[in-house]
Amino acid sequence: TVGNNGSDKYILPEGQYYFAGGYSNRDYVSLIEEFKKLPYRLLIAASSNNSDLVQYLKQESIPSNVTVIYDCVSGDFERILQGSVAVIFPMRDNTGASGQMVIIAAMRNKKLIISTNTDVIKEYIRDKEEGIILGNIRELGEVLTSLERGGYTEEIQIMRTKAYQRYCEKYTYAALKKQLITALGE
Repeated sequence: TVGNNGSDKYILPEGQYYFAGGYSNRDYVSLIEEFKKLPYRLLIAASSNNSDLVQYLKQESIPSNVTVIYDCVSGDFERILQGSVAVIFPMRDNTGASGQMVIIAAMRNKKLIISTNTDVIKEYIRDKEEGIILGNIRELGEVLTSLERGGYTEEIQIMRTKAYQRYCEKYTYAALKKQLITALGE
C-alpha cells in the first residue's frame, strides 16, 4: 500500500508493525527487499523526495506486508512511530548527519531501535545497550524472527529503558540547558 500525508486509513493497529521513517540517507529499497522474505508488517513514512524509493515502487510491486506513506505530517509521524513494535533505521551510507530527529523520537517513546551500523547512529545508541546495531541490513530477518519468537524479551526492556534514560540525560531541553550552563561555566 502506498499513500500520502499519514492518512488514518494507512495506520496499522498498534503493536502489529515495525516502523522506519525519515528522509535523508535511508535505504528503504533494501529494507523492503528484506521484508519481502518476512511475514511481519512494515510501515515506512518517507518523503516523496526519496527518489530511489519512488523509482523502486514504480518498477516493483510493493509486498502486501509493507505500507509506504509519503510526506507524513509531524504529529502523524510521531503517532505512527509510537504504535510500532520497533523503529528500524536502514541507513544507506556512513556519512554525515542523518536520522537524529527520528532516533531521538524513538528514544523518547521507549521504542526498541534497530539500525544498520553508522557513526551517527552510534552517537546515540550502543549495540546491545540502547538498541541493536546490525552489521548490514541482511541481518534484520534473523533479529526480527528472534524478537517475534520471544527472544531478547528481558534485553529489549533493558535497551528501551537505557535509550529513554539516555534521551533524558542528553536530549531533553532540560539536559541541553544543563549542558550549555556547564559549557559556559556559569
